[in-house]
Amino acid sequence: MTMRKILILIFCLFAAPLWAGPTDALLDKLAIAKSKSDADSIVRSIWIEWLGAYDSDRERQLMDKGISAMDKKRFKQAEAIFTSILKSNPDFTEAWNKRATVRFLQGDFVGSEADIYQIIPGEIKGVDITTQPFPGFPTDLQAPFMALLTTANGTSVITEKIYENRMQHVAELQRMGAAIRIQGNTAIVEGVSSLSAAPVNGTDLRAAAAMVLAGLVARGSSQVCGLNHLDRGYAGIEAKLRACGAVLERHLP
Repeated sequence: MTMRKILILIFCLFAAPLWAGPTDALLDKLAIAKSKSDADSIVRSIWIEWLGAYDSDRERQLMDKGISAMDKKRFKQAEAIFTSILKSNPDFTEAWNKRATVRFLQGDFVGSEADIYQIIPGEIKGVDITTQPFPGFPTDLQAPFMALLTTANGTSVITEKIYENRMQHVAELQRMGAAIRIQGNTAIVEGVSSLSAAPVNGTDLRAAAAMVLAGLVARGSSQVCGLNHLDRGYAGIEAKLRACGAVLERHLP
């Protein structure tokens, strides 16, 4: 299945029931788009209709100019355009994302001071999470967050409402000493003081990421299998985690 068809399927299944009028016509155009650039342009138009992303025609024109500059690899020009949009509309999420992308493409992996989140270590407390379609809590973060909450203070309740059988990482976390019990599509996590190292398996992409995170906080050295899943979504994860002070290495068969 092509990416264009996947986009059409996603829009039709999750978003189309919310729309009416002009967006219906855009969906029809998307279905018969003849090129990726045409499809991308139509998707942007649908996004605008749905979220009202632009406050003015000027912002719409500037975004199109910025994206065109990106396509032509004129990254400095694109960055300047997205920055000008953000000065007048600092809540414009797409402009933030595009500017971050062009900075990354220019080799700036941190960005300006305004783009930096300062994370101050502190107590992690239990929380209740229910996965939902956008803008709710994303199902792709369910497994990594469960790994985090295994050592949180208190009880957490995690309910998966998007996919069935997306709790396979629970058994692996239990092998490391996590106190988790399953009730249907809900996991009840009682925070423990620490996890213990164990050989574990990442059964899918997100579960593999959760196992790596759990291994980083566990006492001792853990072995995580299933890296073929991990590599599909996290390129160069070892280097990125080592840059944060993590101690890990990959053993090739």
